[in-house]
Amino acid sequence: MDSSFNSNEIENSEKIEFNAINDKNQTYNIKLFKNEDYLIFQTNNFDEIFENEFIGKFNIDSFKSNNILNKCNSIDEIFEIFNDIISSNKDNQKLSNIIEETNQLILIIPFLRKEILLILKEREKKTNKICNSIKNIIFQLKNEIKEITEKHNETKNELKDITEKYNAIKNEIKKITEKNNETKNELKNINEKYNAIKNELGEITKKYNETKNELKNINEKYNGTKNELGEITNKYNATKNELKNINEKYNATKNELGEITKKNNANKNELVTLKKQMNEKCLESGIYFICSAIDENYCIDINNQNFDLLINKLDKNSKSQQFIINKIDNINYTIIDSQYNRIIDVCNYGTSNNTKVLACGVKHLNENQKWMIEKVGNYYSIITRLTFNQAIDIPGGNLQTQNLVTFTKHNCINQLWKFIKVNDNGI
Repeated sequence: MDSSFNSNEIENSEKIEFNAINDKNQTYNIKLFKNEDYLIFQTNNFDEIFENEFIGKFNIDSFKSNNILNKCNSIDEIFEIFNDIISSNKDNQKLSNIIEETNQLILIIPFLRKEILLILKEREKKTNKICNSIKNIIFQLKNEIKEITEKHNETKNELKDITEKYNAIKNEIKKITEKNNETKNELKNINEKYNAIKNELGEITKKYNETKNELKNINEKYNGTKNELGEITNKYNATKNELKNINEKYNATKNELGEITKKNNANKNELVTLKKQMNEKCLESGIYFICSAIDENYCIDINNQNFDLLINKLDKNSKSQQFIINKIDNINYTIIDSQYNRIIDVCNYGTSNNTKVLACGVKHLNENQKWMIEKVGNYYSIITRLTFNQAIDIPGGNLQTQNLVTFTKHNCINQLWKFIKVNDNGI
């Protein structure tokens, strides 16, 4: 710190404080102190204000008093003074009255105290003048507000008189309305009586016209009845003749009915015979060996590994060759093997020729597990309900085949089977 300056002098000086804005739109606080010997400028963050340029000590004698005085006429230009001081002292190594401490710069300008104090007094006069102007404006505003208040009170009284007159008119209108309603009700009663008389007169007129029309209708009916009587007589004679014809037709129908009864009895007898024949054709439920019409010593068996149906030599002691036939309705059967209790099934609901037939462990009784057993001569055909036209078939009539399939029904020997019932002894 410069030994020629005592910082306590700031504390004992008069102070003026204001804000300034730099070219970066940043606001900084500026303090101006004055005493008998110095005019002192002080600000925080002085480095930022001058864009971090080096701040050195300078010699105030190198400036003309008038130049500084003119620039101080506008306090907003104080930063330009500092910039000028810095610019002019870059090459000047003389020490001057600048103190820099704790991010704070204190600038002491001697020789100009009187001039700047005059400037400050001028600014004070201007400030007082502005304050007086503001006081005058406030006084004028108070007077204008007083006048407005008085006019408001006058308007309020006028509004009160108008309101009273409005209420009086409103009461008169209410009385007129009440009288008008009374007159309206009387007129309504008169109108209702008029309408009632008018309706009665209309009813009387209507009844008169109805009576007149009824008399006219009676006269017309009399003439019509007279004509109808003649027509009825004619119809009676015609009916008499029709009745005679009907009697003749009845006798003929009676004879025809006798003939129909005779034919019906004959048809009934024929139906009983057909029913008997049908029962003979139907296979009753039970346990059977299903033997091939190609060779009755060969029958349907079950492959114990994949449960496909195949042809094997008849073994009367083999449970895998014995099948439980159940009739579930008039035409449908299920076929279940005695060995594994599995139901005979068309594989995967197949409808094409050569679809495998196997013994399925899941009984759901869908169409691929239902069969029609149809009499063909001394044998039977086993037909799937999936298509109604495919039967269990030995492919190529080969008794050594390992798989039975479904194939289009043709009633050849490789699609015909003999059902041999199993007795309690196994055969």
